[in-house]
Amino acid sequence: MRKWSQLRLEPKARRSWFEATRWVRNGVSHAWYWLRCHTWTSYHIIDIRGQDGYHWGWIDRDHAMYLACFKLLVDYVEHEDPRCGLVDIRAKETVDEWDREALECQYEREKEIRALYDWWTKERKLDQDAHAAKPYDHERQDRLDAKDDEMLERLMKIRKALWT
Repeated sequence: MRKWSQLRLEPKARRSWFEATRWVRNGVSHAWYWLRCHTWTSYHIIDIRGQDGYHWGWIDRDHAMYLACFKLLVDYVEHEDPRCGLVDIRAKETVDEWDREALECQYEREKEIRALYDWWTKERKLDQDAHAAKPYDHERQDRLDAKDDEMLERLMKIRKALWT
């Protein structure tokens, strides 16, 4: 039997005690993260209750998908504050051309996010309330459905801008 000092280990085979116990630490860390996410933070759940008059029970999948998309937008605007660090480029005169284009693009996306958020939280509710007064007005219902589809398409066009 050879002594430890006689063994010739390749650099990849050499591991410290700290590296050897990494799987234990990672396992504990992942278990803690799983427990936290499935108990009190629930990042993987989109709660659509309270959206568009829905509270509980069966809902058609197309409408649930529609509510989930706008719930994500509302959560983004209200909890992640997309205006953080946003600079109105018109106020800055010393921005070089590349930065100006990037800031203009960012500013336009922010305006679109705000427009969609305002429509969902204010204007759409007013339109729905006006329609509730005359529920059998099929032309108005068709206009509301077309507007909903248009706004959902606009949201899908800017979905990649909703990151933090």
